[in-house]
Amino acid sequence: MGVRFQNRPYNWEFSGAVQHELFPRVSVNFAYFRRIYGNFSVTDNTLVGAQDYTSYCVTEPADARLPGGGSERICGLQDLNPNKVGQLDRVTTFASNFGTQYEHWNGFDFTMNARLAKLLLQGGVSTGRTFEDSCEVAANVPESNEVAQPPFATGNSRGFVNSTLFCRTQSPFLTQLKLLGAYTLPYGIQLSGTFQSVPGPEVTALGTFANAQVAPSLGRNLSSATTVNVAMVEPKTQYGERLNQVDFRFAKKFTVNRSKLQATVDLYNALNGNAVLVQSNNYGATAGATAGSAWLRPQAILPARIVKFSVQANF
Repeated sequence: MGVRFQNRPYNWEFSGAVQHELFPRVSVNFAYFRRIYGNFSVTDNTLVGAQDYTSYCVTEPADARLPGGGSERICGLQDLNPNKVGQLDRVTTFASNFGTQYEHWNGFDFTMNARLAKLLLQGGVSTGRTFEDSCEVAANVPESNEVAQPPFATGNSRGFVNSTLFCRTQSPFLTQLKLLGAYTLPYGIQLSGTFQSVPGPEVTALGTFANAQVAPSLGRNLSSATTVNVAMVEPKTQYGERLNQVDFRFAKKFTVNRSKLQATVDLYNALNGNAVLVQSNNYGATAGATAGSAWLRPQAILPARIVKFSVQANF
């Protein structure tokens, strides 16, 4: 059986780079990258169409941590009409059958490399942003806006529902800075260190809205659940605190008879930073005294300062 071209998801990557030597053993490099993704797939329920869904809005709770302080309307949510509930004939096909879908990434690197007599310096800046647009597909296949229930959802709660307001997103330029340096001190002691600064975790907020909050806009109760989970923060627009980490190493080599020893002292997270690595993006119930109480709660932070001593022997 032959294999047809263009049947699988693909991505094209284009890149170009320019390198220039500023001085002997000192050079800089600039590079541009572009990735284009295609052949997206979508699961279509052939027994229902866009006309079988009713659009509605929900109102965010008042919360200073939400965009604009909360209380904003999120519209473009879709609920299947009751007379179509349970009618299923799912087919997975190309999203292009229902419209155009895009995903692009553009990135830039600027790096330098210096190899001098007693000094080594390497590193630079890397930045890039992502653009996604699935609005045409979302309009023609409303069920594509809903994903499976997250682990914290109950059996009477619908899965995560995206608003068509968020079908077109573009991240800011997410910039990373990484540097490495090594210098040979008197008596053969080598001091080396690294510095990295990277964006914090993306901030999202998955809020749970009850029938009573949905019905005034929908004009009826939800057709197949008592609650619905809705994204309240536009994807790729908010990020947590940047992670800034500095590490050091002191090393000294010794020769004992025919053996070579290297003693090292490593200092990780020298500044004892405590940036959040993983956080809770589940806002939970959007009504009541405890609404949003667990949102943005840290689940993992940068490990505390660590000092490690070691000896390596070669014989």
